[in-house]
Amino acid sequence: MGERRRGTEKKYDVDELIEKINKYTETTTIPIFKEICYLNGWNYHYLYDRLSQKQPRLKEAIQHMMDKKEAQIEKLALYKELDSRMAQFSLAQLGWRNEQSIKHSGPGGGAVKIRWMSMEEAKEAEEEE
Repeated sequence: MGERRRGTEKKYDVDELIEKINKYTETTTIPIFKEICYLNGWNYHYLYDRLSQKQPRLKEAIQHMMDKKEAQIEKLALYKELDSRMAQFSLAQLGWRNEQSIKHSGPGGGAVKIRWMSMEEAKEAEEEE
């Protein structure tokens, strides 16, 4: 694989990594980055967190793989060929979130003013609006 030991860190041939990642992406129905790392004896965290940040072409190849995985999972879930809980888990691993975010703001985007009032005061305020 064109690697050289230097302490505990391997020296990776970026062109070879990209070639293998692209081939794996093309030939695998649902590509999984951790799987290709495992199959090739690559350090997942080093490649994803460090090396891909320095190597734009490697980062692009990994992102292309993740995009295919996301599309395949979504498609299989829509066709009900994949359990919805497994699809949610896998998509969450890719950064999807199953939550709503609601932001409240006052006039002009400022702070919301909260005032405690009696039921009678609340009814009067509603009538004024």
